Amino acid sequence: MNVPQGHYHADQGQALRQGQPLDLLSSEGSSTFCGDKVSGYHYGLLTCESCKGFFKRSVQNNKCYTCAERQSCPMNRSQRKRCPYCRFQKCLAVGMKREDESQVCAKVLASLQREQASRGKHDHLNTFSIMCKMADQTLFGLVEWARNSILFKELKVEDQMVLLQSCWSELLVLDHLCRQVAYSREAASIWSQDNSPVSLMQIEVSNILTQAGVTLTSLVSRTQDLVVKLKALHLDTQEFVCLKYLVLFNPDVKSVQDRRQVERTQERVNHTLMDHTLYTHPGHSDKFGQLLLRLPEIRSISLQVEEYLYQRHLLGDLPCNSLLTEMLHAKHS
Repeated sequence: MNVPQGHYHADQGQALRQGQPLDLLSSEGSSTFCGDKVSGYHYGLLTCESCKGFFKRSVQNNKCYTCAERQSCPMNRSQRKRCPYCRFQKCLAVGMKREDESQVCAKVLASLQREQASRGKHDHLNTFSIMCKMADQTLFGLVEWARNSILFKELKVEDQMVLLQSCWSELLVLDHLCRQVAYSREAASIWSQDNSPVSLMQIEVSNILTQAGVTLTSLVSRTQDLVVKLKALHLDTQEFVCLKYLVLFNPDVKSVQDRRQVERTQERVNHTLMDHTLYTHPGHSDKFGQLLLRLPEIRSISLQVEEYLYQRHLLGDLPCNSLLTEMLHAKHS
């Protein structure tokens, strides 16, 4: 990995002197199409609060809009409210999903509960089945995130596929780590649509360990250790996005055709991450380096995850028709 050693591009240096944070990855700093400030990951994309609320109301109330013009109204921060039809169509076009991730996860778990109840079983839900379904949903979201990224679209489709097949498990691990850091507790909770806790929807570490063998116990332990390290670094959303890009744009992946383009993007992200950490944490000059040191740890855990999942796949424990299984096959073919 090419890590810049304390030097900046001219425009970067000017931005720092003016006391402004950098956002070279501008597609991650503003809503996908309206240009407003991103508030979080909603309905499959990083969006602003206004677009999140509009999309939620449109879906929940089953709104049917019409356009008074030619169904091609401009969409930006000042004009987004003029035509709800074009705004909603744009939401769908850029990849917003009619169900938010929490709703999808809630349905997955509710389905498992119904299935178990119909069989008359009273034991706990199979934690591994839940984990696989959750991982599969998350993997779909990560692939969509990459496909909708301006930086990723600059690559040939063949290179996109090669890079995703190479790093999917790292992205999964990184996504899980950042959720743990964000929620600031040992287990992430999945909430129902009315924002109330749903029984049996907390996949707690203690529950996993009761059903785990040596390999999974080791994975949980290593992951929790890394969560502690990331919490100590006060990882924020911008740094999380940069780490995702550094994992995705790996020029060392075999079969990459446009290696130089991947290297350029990696260097660009490196500069952005370094500038951001220096601006937001001027008293912690080593934060950039400490974040990069976490990447080999993430890689190591992801390889162990892949091996564990593949062994469970050979035992017939993984669902057959899933993206998770397809990715495993691609790695071992």
